[in-house]
Amino acid sequence: MTATITDRMLSGTGAGRGRDPGGFRSSGRGFESGSSNRSREQAIHARVNGEAIARVASAFIRLVREVLTEGELAQVRHLNATPEYQGTCATYDFVDADLLMHEAMLSQGGGDISARVGESDATAIWSAAWDRAQAAGFAL
Repeated sequence: MTATITDRMLSGTGAGRGRDPGGFRSSGRGFESGSSNRSREQAIHARVNGEAIARVASAFIRLVREVLTEGELAQVRHLNATPEYQGTCATYDFVDADLLMHEAMLSQGGGDISARVGESDATAIWSAAWDRAQAAGFAL
């Protein structure tokens, strides 16, 4: 079984720790399959993604703050608050911010995201982390 980026980011091993590829759980009476197991897996998946998003957002903020000056960050915040920048980010006016996000993903165990950017988990983490960083005004 190939572990997703989310699995590797949580476990740090790339082994997909804690996942049961068969979708079964042990109840002490054998194995059962059911919607409660799927709900539990969905809750775990949401928590794992949330943790990964927070870590990647923090790493991205640190990288942006290393590259941009305080004056540039002030301009980014101002521009991001305008209607013209809705749905995009003014960091692109100063730096190739995709490279910074790529580095943030790598630094958090996300694997080579450039080869996997179409993967739904990686894309969701990338987008949500960016949104979180932007909403925080790139402040730690």
